Amino acid sequence: MTVKNMKHDAQPDNGTQYTRRQFIKLAAVAAGGAVLATNLPKGAKASAQASNQVDPGKTPGTLIDVSRCIGCGACQRACNEVKGREAPEVLPSALTASNLTFVEKFELAAGLERNVKRQCMHCLEPACVSACTVGALKRVEPGLVVCDTSKCIGCRYCQYACPFDVPTFGWDGALGVISKCDYCQDRLAVGEKAACTSACPTGALKGGTREEMLAEAHARIKANPDHYVNHVYGEFEVGGTSRLYISDVPFEELGFKGLPEQRVAQYSEPIMKRTPVIALGVATVATGLFSLLGRHAEHGHEHTDSE
Repeated sequence: MTVKNMKHDAQPDNGTQYTRRQFIKLAAVAAGGAVLATNLPKGAKASAQASNQVDPGKTPGTLIDVSRCIGCGACQRACNEVKGREAPEVLPSALTASNLTFVEKFELAAGLERNVKRQCMHCLEPACVSACTVGALKRVEPGLVVCDTSKCIGCRYCQYACPFDVPTFGWDGALGVISKCDYCQDRLAVGEKAACTSACPTGALKGGTREEMLAEAHARIKANPDHYVNHVYGEFEVGGTSRLYISDVPFEELGFKGLPEQRVAQYSEPIMKRTPVIALGVATVATGLFSLLGRHAEHGHEHTDSE
């Protein structure tokens, strides 16, 4: 059987053949949809910009002093308790859909050990919010980055956008959604501290406003310059974060990424702004094609019936 015959055999019984005029109509439909969609990014951009507006004076902040962390895991257990999750027998060593924070252990030179608490950094200008196409991730007062799982469609764009690899995907659920630390939003709303901060027995975690924590961080470094690295991680990285770290060990030895000061969102926003345009364009083309196919098929049936 020749290739030509194979193509002929693969065609519908009604013999779908498109004229030049039909293709021009289809192109016109797609073009119209593209023109309509060009108005969407402006609104999407405005929404993203509005969601990223933060008053640094009111934004919650946590100072994490790596030199004081003993790796006891009290912060992990407290987090699981307030979220109504059963504490595992062995504390996880990674972020998961059911584990929103963990303590990473580092064995350094000369037998030195350091422990680093990991969780959402709650960026001042979060890339995850800019990358979310359905508004599931958003910034709420007084500056917390939270995920509305009822809106999440599991596209995982936020995972690709986050410079800290924080959002986790729930593979076990029937409909996978994203999970991340919400900074104990409910507790902060009634004047309480985040569960992890309250549970820390060594003072490795301290909570307040971001401005207060920055002042505390610099005060500790200034008071003991031979002990601390002269760097507050999170002060400027990717536009600044609400979780701030100080350490007596260089951050690069503790798995911290060397990130630029400019916000990551500026790279994700132009791409995500085009997502509605692309989606609407594809949907418009598909609808137009389906309409043409339907009319052609209907015409073919009418012709057959008349015979």
